[in-house]
Amino acid sequence: MVKFAGIAKKTSGDYVTRMKFLAHDYSLDETLTKEKFLAFINSDYHKRIADSIVSEINAVENDNTIKATEKESIVESRIGQGVFRKGLIDYWHGCAITQCPLTWMLIASHIKPWRDSDNQERLDDYNGLLLLPNYDKLFDLGYISFDQKGKIMYSRLLDKFDRDTIGLTNDLHLVKFEEQHLKYLKYHNENCFLL
Repeated sequence: MVKFAGIAKKTSGDYVTRMKFLAHDYSLDETLTKEKFLAFINSDYHKRIADSIVSEINAVENDNTIKATEKESIVESRIGQGVFRKGLIDYWHGCAITQCPLTWMLIASHIKPWRDSDNQERLDDYNGLLLLPNYDKLFDLGYISFDQKGKIMYSRLLDKFDRDTIGLTNDLHLVKFEEQHLKYLKYHNENCFLL
């Protein structure tokens, strides 16, 4: 894939990892039925992700130093609902990059990850971006970030072929940018962005 198709090493590694996972239980031929596919969707691969979110939520719910109403807001923010998501929709009015107004499909994403944020940061609108799923995934995994003026930055692991394939250009930027975003972007650039 890397040599002949121009796919980045990181991308091919992710693909191979997923294929190895599938190969444990499924053969990828005519025997891959709807039932087998649904079993994969509900398998340990996704369960591990869900379990980590559940354990984070349980930690908040069991923290006796947090008021009940604050716990509820924090938990809701973790699963992309409630106060945090509403605040981002009110602030961005659409995708933070494209201005796509289809808020039902946009993802409320923390700039400084939820797991690394304190309770105030978890609910701070300036620690959030409302993004189309493709941008959210790239941002969350550290393949893109934004500089101190809100202009997009690309990881060296996301090569030109990949960027062109997804339609990423060098002129992308946040549609709004305020000083309050700086500390969160600095954190993302130093701790999440894949240089």
